[in-house]
Amino acid sequence: MGEKQTNENRSMIIVLVGSAVLLILQLTVYFSSNILILLAGAFDSFSDILISAFLLVSIYWSRKPADEIHMFGHGRIQNVASLVTATIFILFLPIETFQVAIPKLFQPAGGDLHNINLALIVTGLAVVIYAIPLWDILRTKVRDSALKAQLYAIIEMEIAFSVSFISIILVEKGFTIADPITSIFIGIIIVFTGIKLFVENAQSLIGKAPPQGFLDRITVVAMSVKGVLRVHDLKADYVGPNMVYAGFHINIANGTPIEAADRIAEEVQARVRKDPGCQFCIIHVDPEGK
Repeated sequence: MGEKQTNENRSMIIVLVGSAVLLILQLTVYFSSNILILLAGAFDSFSDILISAFLLVSIYWSRKPADEIHMFGHGRIQNVASLVTATIFILFLPIETFQVAIPKLFQPAGGDLHNINLALIVTGLAVVIYAIPLWDILRTKVRDSALKAQLYAIIEMEIAFSVSFISIILVEKGFTIADPITSIFIGIIIVFTGIKLFVENAQSLIGKAPPQGFLDRITVVAMSVKGVLRVHDLKADYVGPNMVYAGFHINIANGTPIEAADRIAEEVQARVRKDPGCQFCIIHVDPEGK
């Protein structure tokens, strides 16, 4: 667990620092070059600063132990942070890009563009900077909600800046229309990334069941305990990042003493918590035939 937490923190801190540096560079070069793609990239970098900050705070908050009010812990705060991130993506960041880029589609070709080589260097640097945390996250086998949100954001950034790099080359060769088109494209990518984040995390907050394979594994593990004749009425829900609450019934032989039934239930609970990784498990014991 400690290594996973270190990977999460390291990846997000790299993104946070890298995005802050890029934001300053992109704005500086934009005002000296008048290349709109850099402004769109600056909004993208600013979005990642907000995202990384929200998600980094949410990771620390989600590790708080359970209390009287939050009996299953604070894991869902990561979903809340991801929803805030999605709202920023959808509602705020693309608007300014669209407002500046769309009118430029209808302006005559040309314009006072300067320092194109410098713009290429900054955009290429952005691709390299975001590739570092991207590789770091891809190597992490288990990804919490916050880390998944950061992964989506970084992939979006890599696509956007790679396309921007190609577009700046086209601008340099005289295809100035590529500047507003790419800026609009970046804005659209931001919106779609936000929608994906919103849908995925809204489902988790409303109540999202684990995959069927996870549920089947719970049944198999419970049935492996001696004395369990049947498993039924299994219901499970995510209560945090990779944290599952499950409740189900097991049938045992009629006439089984209470002490023996308790031992069977305790063993089922211990195995289910260990093998499928179901942190919260409630088991109801029924005599066979009910």
